[in-house]
Amino acid sequence: MNAELLDEIRVTKYEITSMVMNEKRDEASVIAEIAYYHERVNNVHDIRDKQIWWKEQSSGVWYLDGQLPPFSR
Repeated sequence: MNAELLDEIRVTKYEITSMVMNEKRDEASVIAEIAYYHERVNNVHDIRDKQIWWKEQSSGVWYLDGQLPPFSR
C-alpha cells in the first residue's frame, strides 16, 4: 500500500464486532468495522475487515497478521 496514501488516512471508528480466540489464547480471528476518511476528500468510508491477530509470547504484544485494510480515497 502507498505510504503517502496512509499518511492522509484518518480512522474515525474501529469496532470489533466478532472475535474468536484459539485454545492457547495467542491468536484471534476478528471482524472489525472501520470508518475512515482521506484528508483531501470529505467522504467517510466504511470497511468490514476480517483480520487475524497473534500475540508475541515474551512481550505479550498483539500483532496484525497480513496486510492493512484496503483504504482508498
